[in-house]
Amino acid sequence: MKIKHIVLSIVVIISLIAVNNPAVNAASLTYKEDSKYKQSILLYINEFYLLYTTPNGLYIDKQNRTMVPLRSFTKLFGANASYDAKSKTAVVKYEEQSLKLTLNSNTIYINGEAQQMDTSSVMKNSSFYLPLKSIVDTFHIQSEQLSMNGGGRIIVLKDSRFVDQGPLKLINEKKMKEQSSSDKNHGVFPRSITLEKSKNILQMKIDSQNVVGQKVNYSDVDLGVWLVMKNEVSKVTPLSTKDYVIGKGDLFSHQYTVKDSRIGDVEYIVSYPMLKN
Repeated sequence: MKIKHIVLSIVVIISLIAVNNPAVNAASLTYKEDSKYKQSILLYINEFYLLYTTPNGLYIDKQNRTMVPLRSFTKLFGANASYDAKSKTAVVKYEEQSLKLTLNSNTIYINGEAQQMDTSSVMKNSSFYLPLKSIVDTFHIQSEQLSMNGGGRIIVLKDSRFVDQGPLKLINEKKMKEQSSSDKNHGVFPRSITLEKSKNILQMKIDSQNVVGQKVNYSDVDLGVWLVMKNEVSKVTPLSTKDYVIGKGDLFSHQYTVKDSRIGDVEYIVSYPMLKN
């Protein structure tokens, strides 16, 4: 996709947020260790919205830091991650760069040099969670944090490593085959996802907002929702297409029900929203 579209997308989001100028409502960013989950913190990675990662997605800790699951996140940009249960130490490596963290410690080692954080890594749902900032700083990932009106946040990450390999590369290749040259990759953006997983069923509700600057038809919105299961990507469609007009700045929702025996293997839920025509 052309650079100008990427820039325009981010500028539109920033403009809308700047007008409202809200404070982040951390209390609305819920973390639940069960099958029901709502996430209002999203990563915008090289044009893709990362809506969910296993085992229970991103969350914000008491120090207002964004926490990400070690293996799920590092896999996105091709880093090698390991965890030693005996020493309770995690190590992330990419080429010559390395990050070392110990569970429940606020001391990290970036390329062997000790540094202090204002938070610490934790274990949740048998998964090692670490501050996103520690990864961004260690591996020189360009980032920017934005607040959303009504609570929540978007973190913009830019780095070619995210699309040079891995799940986002697979999604990008499939997306390019189906995308029309007249489709626009800006104008709407997801705000939150609510999901419930059972043995073979995944139910999702994705709330989005129209930031295109004018009214748009609901039927012209394609959220481009993709599931990644065992390194396979599959696009899913909403339950129904409504026929109404979404006003400038208005919120709207899409409902999804996915029946698949591999639901327990969902690693990521990704969105690449577009406007048709």
